[in-house]
Amino acid sequence: MRPRIESVHFAGVAWLVFVSCLPTPGQTVSVELRTKTGRSQFHVGEVILLDLIFVANTPNTYEVNGDVALPEPYPLRDVLLMEPEKGWADPLGDYRKALFKAMSNGHLPINGGLAGFPIRIGAEPVVLSLILNDYVRFSRPGRYAIQVQDSRVTPISTQLFARPDRLILTSNPLDLIIVPADPEWQQNRLHEDLDSLAKLRAVIDSAARSYDGRLADSCINLRALGTREAGATMVDALRNEDLFSRCSFQVGILEYPDRKFILERMRDRFKDTDFPVTYTFFNTMAMISLLAEGHPDQLFGPNQEKIDRRLEQQLLSVVSLKRGEAKTKTISTLVNMCFAAYGGDMGEFAHVPREPSRLITRVLQVATAYFEQLSPGVQSVLRNYRKAHGLETTGR
Repeated sequence: MRPRIESVHFAGVAWLVFVSCLPTPGQTVSVELRTKTGRSQFHVGEVILLDLIFVANTPNTYEVNGDVALPEPYPLRDVLLMEPEKGWADPLGDYRKALFKAMSNGHLPINGGLAGFPIRIGAEPVVLSLILNDYVRFSRPGRYAIQVQDSRVTPISTQLFARPDRLILTSNPLDLIIVPADPEWQQNRLHEDLDSLAKLRAVIDSAARSYDGRLADSCINLRALGTREAGATMVDALRNEDLFSRCSFQVGILEYPDRKFILERMRDRFKDTDFPVTYTFFNTMAMISLLAEGHPDQLFGPNQEKIDRRLEQQLLSVVSLKRGEAKTKTISTLVNMCFAAYGGDMGEFAHVPREPSRLITRVLQVATAYFEQLSPGVQSVLRNYRKAHGLETTGR
């Protein structure tokens, strides 16, 4: 099993694409950098929204790629040129490097983002909005200058199947003033966001078709805040997978500055009697443990299967501590991971291993004991396994 990142929701977080009326400069094509609000001063841990404004004075000549992917691997399409070089870091730098290496070796370890789509640049400029915090985490107050070196724009070709070279556009410099995050500001921000998050959870649980989009701002704020309360909130949101996914908290956990704190929080929830360990929980914990221990190179490497087996053994050892729905979901997670090859219609399963491991045998025993509480899909996986190995299936 390879680490998987939930894709960022287009409506919720990373990129917003819209057209606005702005004056067209004299250049053929250019990009301008602004803050969305017009502000230049922000707290450490405050969300900073930037606008990339693409303009061209020749219509139907250039297009910009509105591709959405987070975490985006290196090389980035929007390279941030920062001055000074200290006082900030890429919160996903180690992950991006590991992902780039894996992709360069022919692996596709990430299910994420939307397919790239070209947007034509004309008299009315195209504006792409990004969250700076997903690329830069400020650790020190001060004055910073930012430029973007962008490679999203390509000339529009009239030749079929032609692949024009990307243009490299450099934006204007943008000055930002980063001030300390005083405790009062942090607490006010946290309380507002927790209130909005509770409302968003209620909306999701009610399966409402629409809701106030501003509620999703709490997700972005909590991901950026960097306090222990914010980190604990993201981990605890794993209890509600719809909320966790909608808020892109898996990325937020990987971006969090104190990964060892996150890992300890996850270990506590791992052993919590009433906290379900879902596949998303397992997958997130596998990644954060490697990052917290300084082994990002193992995220997508050949040792990943061994790491998964170790965590599966640990998960099996805590099943007896779980109760109610938490136990059922945790057993389902073990079944879906250990018997992944038996999902769906796999015929006679001619290529499955004939000798089950001790782990597989024990998981089968536990799952059989709670068979009636498991979902029809999980029950089907267990039946397929039994069929493949010629085990008795009467009633189960």
